[in-house]
Amino acid sequence: MKYLFSGTHIICDLYGTREGLCLNGNICKLAVEKAIHNAGAHVIETIIYTFDSGGFTLLSLLKESHVSIHTYPESNSLFVDVFTCGSTNPQKIINELITYFQPNKCVTKKISRGAKKTSF
Repeated sequence: MKYLFSGTHIICDLYGTREGLCLNGNICKLAVEKAIHNAGAHVIETIIYTFDSGGFTLLSLLKESHVSIHTYPESNSLFVDVFTCGSTNPQKIINELITYFQPNKCVTKKISRGAKKTSF
């Protein structure tokens, strides 16, 4: 049997972002959904959970997979996770979010997943 599927998973740690951005999930949601749209992906639904500290976790479910953000407002830092399959380029989403959050430091890891022409 042949399995032909693949995707790209990018995880990104952003340190020292612009003051206050890790506290406003609703504004972040607009930026995330804009980045997703600009990359040619399709949002099914975005949910936000806000913590007592004011930080939040955001999850956008995509037709192509997902985008998640988890913030740490006490250090103006956050984790971003983007996984897409098909022709959508997750790096475009990451690049827009880096521009939006303007971190002092960014650490990114890219993982190729799946099988393009492999038989199992």
